[in-house]
Amino acid sequence: MTFRLRLYRILTGIGLLMGSFLTIRSFLLVLMTGFSLASLSSLVLMSIFFVHSLLSLYLQRSLLLPQVPLKENTPGGIRILGGIILVISGLWLLGGIMMVSVNQQMVDMVRDTIRSSQPDMVQYLTANVFRAAGVMLLLVGGVYFTNVLLSFSYLRKWKEQQQERENQHPDDDNLML
Repeated sequence: MTFRLRLYRILTGIGLLMGSFLTIRSFLLVLMTGFSLASLSSLVLMSIFFVHSLLSLYLQRSLLLPQVPLKENTPGGIRILGGIILVISGLWLLGGIMMVSVNQQMVDMVRDTIRSSQPDMVQYLTANVFRAAGVMLLLVGGVYFTNVLLSFSYLRKWKEQQQERENQHPDDDNLML
């Protein structure tokens, strides 16, 4: 097993764990807010991470055990959900970079904005809080971004294996008697 495949398997496991947490959290939000449109859309978006991780597991199984075929919708699901996740995780990465590079003037601006609505929260807003949140966004975004790129790469490899297998064993319909 190559390093890339091991990394892909590890990142898929981490993504599955984080995706299940995000999905459960969004489901609880739906239950608490009474099925509002915002909470339902949050549930749909967060469940994408969980479903993509499951599809990645199926792809890995098919790569490691070629006799176990993928369902015909799995490659398309990996592509579509992966594209959505790339956009979301890219935004998380950009937000993480911005939060890590925050300076004291930016913190003061946020404090002034929040002071009127939540004066008790102002004391907790420091540059270190923003940096810690930025590091978390970078980690989560990096895990999903890398996992999706690896899933695209291994999906291409799986398709090549399928084409080789079809070329070696043509269907009975194509045989001339």
